[in-house]
Amino acid sequence: MRIIIALLFLATTTLHAQVGIGTATPNSAAALDINSTSKGLLMPRLTTAQRDAISPVAGLVIYNTSVEKFQGYAGTGSSTTLAQSTEGSTFTYIKSDDYPAQTFQVPQATSNFDISIWSYYVNNGLSASSSVTIELYQGVPGSSSTILTSQVFQIYNLSEKRTLSFTGVSLYSGTTYYFLVKPTNSITSPAPALARSGTGNGAYASGTLYRYSSMSGGSWSVSGDDLRFEIVGGGAGWVNLH
Repeated sequence: MRIIIALLFLATTTLHAQVGIGTATPNSAAALDINSTSKGLLMPRLTTAQRDAISPVAGLVIYNTSVEKFQGYAGTGSSTTLAQSTEGSTFTYIKSDDYPAQTFQVPQATSNFDISIWSYYVNNGLSASSSVTIELYQGVPGSSSTILTSQVFQIYNLSEKRTLSFTGVSLYSGTTYYFLVKPTNSITSPAPALARSGTGNGAYASGTLYRYSSMSGGSWSVSGDDLRFEIVGGGAGWVNLH
């Protein structure tokens, strides 16, 4: 008899899988229906470090206390090229008073991506590596912009690809971003260089190369071409929900 009762209970649970809190008639389309006019649903609250220490599954939602944002995990998916300029026939220097920035847009949201740039060999007597900083912004150079993240890395006087990985920083379609590359410490001459397409030969339709110059009053100017760069992203990863 006990076995029969247990089986009937399991069958009833399977047929009526909706759970109601504050209601005796949960919506048939919901696995969990919470009804309240005086209280809310408190999501798990994690710092960015705590969030990155877990193994998320697609659909997981948290409140990130480090950035004060609701965030959802949209999975990783396969890698895809989000932005790219393949031309690099000439170069632009990276100096303390004169350095480049590249604007871009992405066709889909991501928070798990790589930015690749190409250094360019210049016969200017530079032999040692140079410490440079890449900064990623939302906005356009010379206007109100929000810095999203930065990394310091070494660049050499060689023609080679350098790839930097970023996680936990959300990029969204329809939004303009830019990255700039500048010396971490003071560099005037000799200076390292990055490959670019050449004036008037813009190879990337959704952005352009800018240059900062302290000699023109500390302002930005449009160069009219593009850096040689590539942005590759996986799935959206963690994305802000507001």
